Amino acid sequence: MSNDTQKLKEILYSNISLEEYLLSMIKDMMETLMKAELTELLKYEKYSPEGHISGNSRNGFYKRSYETKYGKIENLNIPRDRNDEFQRQIIPPYQRRDGWLEDMIMQLYANGVSTHDVGSIIEKLYDNSYSPTTVSNITGVAIEEIKKW
Repeated sequence: MSNDTQKLKEILYSNISLEEYLLSMIKDMMETLMKAELTELLKYEKYSPEGHISGNSRNGFYKRSYETKYGKIENLNIPRDRNDEFQRQIIPPYQRRDGWLEDMIMQLYANGVSTHDVGSIIEKLYDNSYSPTTVSNITGVAIEEIKKW
């Protein structure tokens, strides 16, 4: 039985919701991709003897929360290297969400919803509080980029 089939079987016989299962799948995939990115940077597989004389090596993980449009992923393992050369592409440094919220703000604002109302909608839907000033700053940056283009 495959690992995914086993997980699905566990969901059916437990109290795990489909949303929790989906988030765990997303978390597993993101962690796997970041590990692959680190392997690509280091040019050797984990536990390979080539790594002992490479000058750089894996240096464990640190935990981060990350918000997606499917929900919040807690304790995402972010790999790191000893020389701090690893620049992830999947989750850029210091990013805490995948951009879905900013996209939604832009769409609401473009459709004529006031910045105050956008802040209220976000707070009710996602339990995030964005002030009208923050909403205005986000839309202002996008408007400037559009003007440059």
